[in-house]
Amino acid sequence: MKIMNKINVVAATTLGWVVASTPAAFAQINTAYPDLNKSLGSNDPVEIVTSVINIVLSVLAIIAVIFILVGGFQWLTAAGNDEKVKKAQKTIVAAVIGLLIIMASWGTATWVLANWGSATGTETTV
Repeated sequence: MKIMNKINVVAATTLGWVVASTPAAFAQINTAYPDLNKSLGSNDPVEIVTSVINIVLSVLAIIAVIFILVGGFQWLTAAGNDEKVKKAQKTIVAAVIGLLIIMASWGTATWVLANWGSATGTETTV
């Protein structure tokens, strides 16, 4: 019960701080940087989504390759133990399946984003 009281106190304090703060404090404009709008960028939203998808899938692919290497190392150090070899094989098979899923999702996402323009009437290139 003491934990719930502490959580309630923290929540009430936070809520009080947010309510008591003036709206101007959250929307201040900093005039010291006149070129701020230039640094925000003007990329097309499709390009931004494409970049985010490519980065996420690249990280996942690297993780899958690491799991393949871990499985290979487990197999290498199994020293003939059948249980360790089977565990290593399962790790490798799961990592390869994951890598295939990642490649399929990348291909699907690329195809969808490439054909998005013709479906919405705005021809964009990915």
